[in-house]
Amino acid sequence: MSTLATHLTETKKREDVVITHAERNDSGHALMDFIGAAIDARLIMYLMPNGEPIGNDVHHRAYRRFFVARGTILTAAFEEMGTRRRLVLHNLCRGTGIEVPPGFACALQLGYEARIAATVQPEIGTLDFVEPYSLLGPNGEELPHPPDDG
Repeated sequence: MSTLATHLTETKKREDVVITHAERNDSGHALMDFIGAAIDARLIMYLMPNGEPIGNDVHHRAYRRFFVARGTILTAAFEEMGTRRRLVLHNLCRGTGIEVPPGFACALQLGYEARIAATVQPEIGTLDFVEPYSLLGPNGEELPHPPDDG
């Protein structure tokens, strides 16, 4: 299992986007682990073939997790709200897991017949606050940073 762009604090709170990948012959077990870890979270399955990107928003108080059960995420874009630091990845295949902490915008462009499991889990004792934040255009193209509010 490999991890990209990840940091943990002493309190074990995730501060950055985490990408993991299960071995191809173990991706079924990894999906079951993903679903089993979704206690107290909403579980969503995305079954959208080559449509507009999913997400294009930021959850300010919720952790989001995605797992590629079938097919490919063609483009995945993440942007940290405070720093506007952006990470764009391409061709994330079956078995890939993504963890997105609160305060990161996220957009995923799915490939043909991709099946993505997703969870949204608010931080303990809070309600989530979601707002639009466009990272990918309707065809999966990367968009420039949205303008600052201030």
